[in-house]
Amino acid sequence: MADDDAGRPPGAPAHADPGYPLHWEADVVLRDGGTAHVRPIRPDDADALQAFHVGQSARSTYLRFFAPLERLPEAELHRLTHVDHHDRVALVAVAFAFVLFRGPRREDDVLDLELELVS
Repeated sequence: MADDDAGRPPGAPAHADPGYPLHWEADVVLRDGGTAHVRPIRPDDADALQAFHVGQSARSTYLRFFAPLERLPEAELHRLTHVDHHDRVALVAVAFAFVLFRGPRREDDVLDLELELVS
């Protein structure tokens, strides 16, 4: 393991972004005894986030967006996955290669938390 890999969970990709807050990553134990990896969102999460969105029920989508939305528009997907980890933060919990939740933080220090469990 290279020195710059220290602290990165095994199998986690290296990040070219020097502002990526690696110290925010953690493995958490779920109520059922399983584990999930919580980490800041990355641009390469776009496909998983889209799959997560498409897999939600129509009701969940409507309650979240106040409109039927089969797929996230590319501009919205980009906005959600490209954050600066300072004024805009989004965390994801990943288990079984599915994004379990994301919670963006806006510059006005309001935390929006979205939670959707994927079975």
